[in-house]
Amino acid sequence: MVRYQTPIMGAFDPIIVTDADTTARQLHPGKCKYVPETYIINKEYIAYQDCDTIRRLVTADLASFKREGGFAIDKNGVYYKGNLICTDTIGFKILTYKHNHGDYNNHDYLWRTDKKIFFGKEELSLADPATFEPIGEAWGRYFKDKNNLYYYDQKVEGADISSLNVERRFFEDFIYDKNHIYYQGKPLMYQGESVEQLSGLLFKTTKEVLQADFSGEEEVIFTPITGDFDIPTLRGLSFNFMIDKHHLYLVEESSYCQMPTTKLDLSKVKAYERYIYDGRYLYRGEQKVREYDPATFGIFQCSYDLYQYDKHGIYAWEKKLPFKIKRTPVYGKNLFSVGDYIIYENQLYITKEYSLWHDPYIKGLTQEQVQLLKQGKHVHRSHQGKALFVQESYDSEYYKADNQLYYMEKPVQGVDMATFDPYFAPNFYRDKNHVYLCQDGVHVVKGYDNSTLQPVFGDFLMDKDYLYYKTQRLFKSKEVSLLAIYQGAAYEHKLPDFYLFKNAEGYWSVCPEKMTEYEFDDKGDFYYYTQYFVNVEFLGTEFKEIRQSKD
Repeated sequence: MVRYQTPIMGAFDPIIVTDADTTARQLHPGKCKYVPETYIINKEYIAYQDCDTIRRLVTADLASFKREGGFAIDKNGVYYKGNLICTDTIGFKILTYKHNHGDYNNHDYLWRTDKKIFFGKEELSLADPATFEPIGEAWGRYFKDKNNLYYYDQKVEGADISSLNVERRFFEDFIYDKNHIYYQGKPLMYQGESVEQLSGLLFKTTKEVLQADFSGEEEVIFTPITGDFDIPTLRGLSFNFMIDKHHLYLVEESSYCQMPTTKLDLSKVKAYERYIYDGRYLYRGEQKVREYDPATFGIFQCSYDLYQYDKHGIYAWEKKLPFKIKRTPVYGKNLFSVGDYIIYENQLYITKEYSLWHDPYIKGLTQEQVQLLKQGKHVHRSHQGKALFVQESYDSEYYKADNQLYYMEKPVQGVDMATFDPYFAPNFYRDKNHVYLCQDGVHVVKGYDNSTLQPVFGDFLMDKDYLYYKTQRLFKSKEVSLLAIYQGAAYEHKLPDFYLFKNAEGYWSVCPEKMTEYEFDDKGDFYYYTQYFVNVEFLGTEFKEIRQSKD
């Protein structure tokens, strides 16, 4: 076997040309023989493969067939796990999935069209499908129509739709109405009485405080706990704190302790996740916090992370962010979070991965720019330090701004934006003049027949003469088709998947491997680059591993 390397950090001119050898590849099968739930589109037919079988879809319409997430659709209907469901595809949308334990990649999807709701292959019988919608975040577990509440596909009996509340819940499987807490679609009860949630794992009835055990898949076990509680006034403040008329309690998972506070003024107690203000002091857990100003302290969420503020600054826990503070930040007044952005007056801080590679702080925003950010517009920092509003984002590093293609913070020269196609193939863009590999930069690739180049599957491309993996020429494309994708035990043996192709010459096995290397620059900061190796094997003119069956 010969290994071929593409130097990603180098120039791509011309394509690396490879010759396949005939060394047999040693297979290391994983849990599945094939990469599951995959549609393979060839010139003359479409195949579907799951964990251990592969079959040709004779009913599929080649002209209109396209993949949609784990599904596919054509003019005849929707394909679910390779099975055609004859339905109008207008309004097709995947709503969520429900995982079934004990089987590899075994889950059923809840999905819809304009007029119907399906769970797996079955159409749900709903009184009003048109009003069926998720409650709370996308890919959640609870749904409703104008009359009923549903846990996935199951109707929740007796739920009061008008008083549903997801804001105060601590777990995805929870939802509240005015009468009950529902867990996995069933009301939580203890000795015939509805329970009230105090914190993550602590609940109460009118008589007892309870510790909950959710380790079972369906049944919740409640155990009474003792303490000096005033149960009628005991209530939860946050995931980590609860209070009654006498005491403030810190909750750690299923245990609790009294906070070292006396003479509580209940009107002044404020809880902020792990922080609590008792009217005099600010605490993080049991410890007094002295680095913040308690009177002006606040906390807010940005992109799933928590941030803090007071009259002196805005913080990511111990780290003070580079905002210049002239007026006391007040969240919702002069301090906002939108997506990955923290906006304070005319200043912006970009959170998440962006800040690893760029300066995340931008100052001098205009009021118009602030309003654009609040409306959900995306922004990058230009190499001059100004706000650069994104017209179209292709991924975190490639985007269109000022009618130019940008990589990182800098414009890419020579791209014809009038004919630019950023969705040509994974990591490949094109315009009327060039094909570009967009990986650790934007590189013009020469050597393809650009007029006939087309994506095949994943990172494979094909022109009138050859099949390619990214920039590597593999073998001739005459009569080429992808027969199957084998699972290479990537989870157990760290071996990649490999692909079985057939062309006019015979059968071929192609196994791409990806390696990420890290190096350090002169300043001691690390950067990474990616290398690709492709193992190509000619299997001969006959190969009996695949016996395709018709559906």
